[in-house]
Amino acid sequence: MATQLPGELSPQLARALIRTLNRGTAIAAGVRFIHVGHSKWLSAQYELITELQEDGHADTKFVRGAYGAGKSHFLSVVQDHARTSGWMTSHVECKVDGVQIDRFETLYSKLANKLAAVEFQSEDGQQRNVVRELLDKWSNTLLGKVGVHLDGLKRPFDSEERAYAELNKGLLRSNLPPEFTKSLAVYVRAILAGDFDVQLSVTNGFKVQNSA
Repeated sequence: MATQLPGELSPQLARALIRTLNRGTAIAAGVRFIHVGHSKWLSAQYELITELQEDGHADTKFVRGAYGAGKSHFLSVVQDHARTSGWMTSHVECKVDGVQIDRFETLYSKLANKLAAVEFQSEDGQQRNVVRELLDKWSNTLLGKVGVHLDGLKRPFDSEERAYAELNKGLLRSNLPPEFTKSLAVYVRAILAGDFDVQLSVTNGFKVQNSA
């Protein structure tokens, strides 16, 4: 089966868009294919995305408009373009998602839970378990650096020691939150041990809804 390119509209995605339009709101994936207008505003955002990608800095923009003016749709088009350019996006709404801007723990879990990328998108525009797939991809890359290949017939007898040494060179010496780095280290060890329960527990831990 031919691979669908990010800039193409697959039949599955086209049908999914039509189904959601019948309900009144288009899905975020592929929304650029049914958008018309605001070309200058969108071009400015596309240019900014390119600059951010090239320069590695950050920026903040605010979109203002009356209720029903199309703010969410405009943002969806920008995000859709960003994903086809290799970015990951996360669309969070404070009221709908129960996010409190002054309490970062409520924002973090929703941002993680709503990550979206073309790489982890099915043909009909639905996102797979992005957090799980990101963890797997990162872990496999790290293990590959130390000569541990999960699909190989045999693994080095000191696989865990090699993995820990690699973690200790970077991640475990970083300024990232201790619980975060510990979770990543636990995930790598769970992959080596084939412990799917622990992998699932760590994945859910990144997406857990904080209520306190």
